[in-house]
Amino acid sequence: MATVDTPQDTDMGASNDVDSEIVEVENFVLRSYQQEMLEQSLLRNVIIAMDTGSGKTHVAISRIQAQLEQSGPDKLVWFTTPSVALSTQQYEVLSANLPAYLIKMLTGDNCVDAWTDQSIWDAVLTNVRVVVGTPQVLTDALTHGFVTISRIALLVFDEAHRCTGNSPMNTIMRDFYYPAKARKESIPNILGLSASPIMSAKSSTLEDVERNLDAVAITPKIHRSELEKHVHPPSITSVIYSEGTATTSPRIVRALESAVATYDISKDPYILDLLTIGDDKAQRDLHGTSKKPTTYCFKQLKALSTRTTAIFDQLGESAAEWYATRCIRRFTEGCNAQSLVLPDVTEKERAHLADILDTLLTESNQVDSPVESPAISDKVHSLVNILSQQSASTRAIVFVEQRAVVAALAGVLRQLDSVQYLSAGTYVGASQFSGRKTSISDLVDLKQQKQDLIDFRDGSKNVMIATTVLEEGIDVSACNLVICFDAPKNLVSYVQRRGRARQRDSKYIVFISNLDPAGTTANWQRLEAEMREAYMKDRQLPELSEVASEAEEELSTRSYCVESTRARLTLQNAKAHLYHFCAVSSNHAGRYVDVRPVLETRNNGGANAWTARITLPSFVHPRVRTAMSSKGYASEGTAVKDAAFEAYTALHKEGLVNDNLLPFANEYVPEVGQAHMDQPSLMQIALRESAWATFSEVSRQCDDNVQWHKHSLPVRDGEKEVIAVRLYLPAVLLHGLEFELYWNREITYTVDIHPVGDVLAISHIETARQYTHAILSSVHEARMSASSDFSYLLSPLDETCNPSDLCGRYPASRLTGASATAHRYILRTSEEPRRSFFYVCTSDFSNDAGENETCINAKPFPRRKNFLHPINPTGNEVAAYTSIHKFALGDCTIDRLPGECAVLAAFVPSIMHRLDLALTAQCLQEGVLQPLQWEDRDLLVEAISAPAANEGFDYNRLEFLGDAILKFYTVRQVMGEHLNWPERYLTLEEHRLVSNATLCKAAERLHLDRFINTKGFNGAKWRPDYLDTTVHDGEAVTREVSSKLLADVVEALIGAAFVDGGQDMAFECLRTLLPAEHWCPHGDPISRMLTEVPTMECAGMATLEKLVGHEFKRPALLLEAITHASFPNNTGLSYERLEFLGDAVLDMIIVPKLFAHSRKMPEWKMHRYHDALVNGKFLSYCCMAYDLEEQSYDAAPATTANGHINLVESVRTIHLYDFLRCGAQVSQCRRKAAELFQQARAVLDDALRTSDEYPWPEIVALEVPKFFSDMVESVLGAIYLDCEGSLDACETFLENLGLMKIMQRMLDEHVEAAYPKEQLGILADKKAIKYETSAVKSDDGKMTFTCTVLVDDVLVASVAGRGSKDEAEARAAREAARVLLERNGNTKGKLKKRRLGSGAGAECVTLVCER
Repeated sequence: MATVDTPQDTDMGASNDVDSEIVEVENFVLRSYQQEMLEQSLLRNVIIAMDTGSGKTHVAISRIQAQLEQSGPDKLVWFTTPSVALSTQQYEVLSANLPAYLIKMLTGDNCVDAWTDQSIWDAVLTNVRVVVGTPQVLTDALTHGFVTISRIALLVFDEAHRCTGNSPMNTIMRDFYYPAKARKESIPNILGLSASPIMSAKSSTLEDVERNLDAVAITPKIHRSELEKHVHPPSITSVIYSEGTATTSPRIVRALESAVATYDISKDPYILDLLTIGDDKAQRDLHGTSKKPTTYCFKQLKALSTRTTAIFDQLGESAAEWYATRCIRRFTEGCNAQSLVLPDVTEKERAHLADILDTLLTESNQVDSPVESPAISDKVHSLVNILSQQSASTRAIVFVEQRAVVAALAGVLRQLDSVQYLSAGTYVGASQFSGRKTSISDLVDLKQQKQDLIDFRDGSKNVMIATTVLEEGIDVSACNLVICFDAPKNLVSYVQRRGRARQRDSKYIVFISNLDPAGTTANWQRLEAEMREAYMKDRQLPELSEVASEAEEELSTRSYCVESTRARLTLQNAKAHLYHFCAVSSNHAGRYVDVRPVLETRNNGGANAWTARITLPSFVHPRVRTAMSSKGYASEGTAVKDAAFEAYTALHKEGLVNDNLLPFANEYVPEVGQAHMDQPSLMQIALRESAWATFSEVSRQCDDNVQWHKHSLPVRDGEKEVIAVRLYLPAVLLHGLEFELYWNREITYTVDIHPVGDVLAISHIETARQYTHAILSSVHEARMSASSDFSYLLSPLDETCNPSDLCGRYPASRLTGASATAHRYILRTSEEPRRSFFYVCTSDFSNDAGENETCINAKPFPRRKNFLHPINPTGNEVAAYTSIHKFALGDCTIDRLPGECAVLAAFVPSIMHRLDLALTAQCLQEGVLQPLQWEDRDLLVEAISAPAANEGFDYNRLEFLGDAILKFYTVRQVMGEHLNWPERYLTLEEHRLVSNATLCKAAERLHLDRFINTKGFNGAKWRPDYLDTTVHDGEAVTREVSSKLLADVVEALIGAAFVDGGQDMAFECLRTLLPAEHWCPHGDPISRMLTEVPTMECAGMATLEKLVGHEFKRPALLLEAITHASFPNNTGLSYERLEFLGDAVLDMIIVPKLFAHSRKMPEWKMHRYHDALVNGKFLSYCCMAYDLEEQSYDAAPATTANGHINLVESVRTIHLYDFLRCGAQVSQCRRKAAELFQQARAVLDDALRTSDEYPWPEIVALEVPKFFSDMVESVLGAIYLDCEGSLDACETFLENLGLMKIMQRMLDEHVEAAYPKEQLGILADKKAIKYETSAVKSDDGKMTFTCTVLVDDVLVASVAGRGSKDEAEARAAREAARVLLERNGNTKGKLKKRRLGSGAGAECVTLVCER
């Protein structure tokens, strides 16, 4: 039974709600004892020691405000708290009370570990004066040089007693504050806050904290009495409970203990894998495991057993059985549902652990409720008795030591009838380390516990069961009962827990075991009195100068500082840095490749006998792959730290980590306002500079003394010339311009403008203006101004033609009886005064009075002003402008201007628009692109025309081509420039160079926006252009487009350069458009890469060379191309870099062929074929399907009397993947994948050879590891380098693989390559598509997937028994597409995209089915 001590009052304890009040904005006035502390803090560095609830935060706010008022705007105040929850609380307090200053909270929840660029930190801290956060954030920022200690004016440490040992707080002081102080640099003032500045009863602890913080501990003395008025202690009670009364443990506890004791390590999946692998590393791991079982399965089982036993000891039998059963069921149910319970474990380990746990459940009772009263411990009974005596207004915190006990105890309280009024929540610590391993014995729900804390604060829950994480600073003002279910571990814990009881008349109850006679509350109170007496004395700052200099001397021997950033590497952080580098610097970390550093230690005997060697993964350049400790050490751990230090220092010197001592893995970041690098954003750019506006500007600059250059302008109908005039322009149109105009769907005219070479005489300019006016006014009179100063001039070939003769009209009666050739005469009638017609002939008809009259037959003159696009079929059999209209002869007149001239006038808007685009492209050709000596101007017009312009052509095809070319040359560049970079770094640098952000900036620097055509030609709004018109008069001078549009134009120009002049011109175009990047001369990257290739003899690779189809001059390249990262004891590089190069080479071969195909496919169709031909699974198919046969002979015993030996011929099939150099695990996987492939090969071969549809579902169904496709790309890269940049041998290799043949058939036979989901989306149109996928685990443990497709909630198709979710969805989509095709009566429909959209740069596409 429990016994209760007499309550003992004390003068210290919880107070009224002082701290919580300041969350609201208030003009608080410091109390006298708070003012005393503030004045002291303004004089020197101090640690304020005051009781919880006495208003330490008030003092901190006033101190911060004083510091901000006297510091410059570039200085920061940094307020550190030990937890995210406390940071959030203090941030709200400071924000409410210091509204004049920008305050920022920075914790692990802000993902600051991804802020690896100085620009991010600079942006985040712009105008910030106060930062609140966890000390680890500041430690990391200082370590990597993003923030300097001299920038901080005041450093506030909340819960300052934590500044000991290697804590982040002490690291800040030891590694940055004291070294800066020794260098006599600017250092921050220090303010510490604590309810208990010492952690233990040792007299030296207080001085240690003071020394660490370079501060003295103070507490109110002058106004001590006022402090005591405002703090009111809770009553302190101790509860003695009986411990160790249980005689036997429950079955589940015994079963778990037995499972741990009898665990057969030889059957552990991890051990079996090590035995299979058998390399040196595996042998070392086996040796280590044999000494101490450390496999994941064993550790999980042991942890569950240990925690279950602890719960049994603490809470009783029922709670232990409930906890163990809940953990086991959660794990086994998660396995069946593919949940994320133990995501770190392999499928074999998960199954092995599940079998053991299932057996345990079968052998023991399964308990659903932990509340059988006889099976609950005396300790729990004591707790229940206390809680059952409380009122409904009670708000209690119950502190326990272990996380597992939190969950189990909450389960007890939620089920007991005697405390049904209680609503219990839980709260435990949450690791900020993203790599923290999960455990089956952890029932914590982090999301739920956050909600529990909110509910506890607002009263929805009245009991919170928590670990020590809730001891410090978390403010719950209404708490009136604190129970230490497990006794405090130290004085700080005792004081901090007591401080959670904030209300008057609160209670503080400490549970003490009957087996611990010394464990009374009197001991804690005595220690607290001694502590208070110590800092009540007048204390002096410890003599720190000597200590600091010694620390600085020791630090300097094993620290590495980057001068430019002040980033700092020490023995303490080097190992963590090294592991982080290995984890993020490779794209191949995973199931088959362990990227962790390999540690080897040796004890050489004697003093300082330990040395260490570290070997980094094979993606690290051999020059810096290994490192040794610089000397011998007394401990093994220090030797390892030193070796890690040496390794990381070498990485920095080699340029593999940046000057902030961080890997480049997250180096390139989006600009402020962007979520990611390629996030398109809307931006304002200049309007396209029309050639006519440019001519107007030039005319004003030269006082209207414009030279008019003569050009021929014939309009032809086939071979027949309809009309020809002279066209005069203020510039010469180089190379001429030819294009088509579409009269109707039957008649097409050709316009062919060419420079003649002459200049219009000044005396003839006015005549040309009159002629131009006469021509244009025949059709566009209502659109013309009074000016005749046109930006272009027209003149007849017949120089005797008088423009005045072309004006006016005459009666139509003159044409009585005459017939006209097409378009010879323009007729106008009073019946339709706003329209004009072509005269055809006259005819007679009888009027209503029976009299004969003459009428005119005419065809309509077109009203439209845009003749640039073909007329789409309308179903009308009659072509436009061919219908006959009849008018009375007397109502008609004929224009003196010939009809052919009117036709030319109708064409002028379209002609001038095309001419404007050509002159714009010519300006680009002669300006930015002048070094390229561009030939084909039409390619430039296409490259600068956005889809939104609706010109009938746009940049999309060229952009698709240019993207591949840019990627190709960028990959060459970064590999040649960074010879020691791993693939991950190269990939990031490539992404930066080809990102939309980079290309957009390049376009802005070159002002390419002036040339881009985004606005479609609108004939209805066309007006003649005049030289005396102000540029953009009355119009907006900018337009809004997506930044992606500028990037697309850059890529389109590169693609156009490739078409115009091949690879050399494309490269020069790239250098011209991206001058900010350092582009090596064309052949330099390859030459530089070849300098790194070692010389070696490799005669044994002849068979592989025959298979590849290339004899290597540098066999080391081929050896690298077939070396997987898992290959043991590799002294060279694995294939990642060559794979990176080969991927770009593959695109450089495939994309130009798609572009150049005679079908002239739109970019979306080229994208389909590209995706089908270069996806990883198709490349794996090519790798696995390609083989050669090799003869071999066996000698058979003699079967005849003569005794001759018979030679038996056989054929051996060899594959490319047979030569992969890899570890044992990869080798097993390769063998299994090859066996599965042979089963599926026949179907794939047939489909790729004969089907009119690309076999996407069958390709997706290939369960092949990525290294098959990697090998194809790495061999491509090796061939490309060995041939010193020739693509021909690379293409031969692809032909050998069969890829080129498959591509040619797909293109020639129009094989449909759309992915099934895309096909279904096209056919479903606007209907909603839903994929419902589920997984089923068979008896043999294999997962199969079922997918059902619903279109507008109607079931259309379903498939089952598929090996992966992707395969199930692809097959279901294909079946659903076929169903919809049949319903539409279209069994051979083809899929076609139709581009829609409005506005500049519109990229919206819709999809239609074309029969």
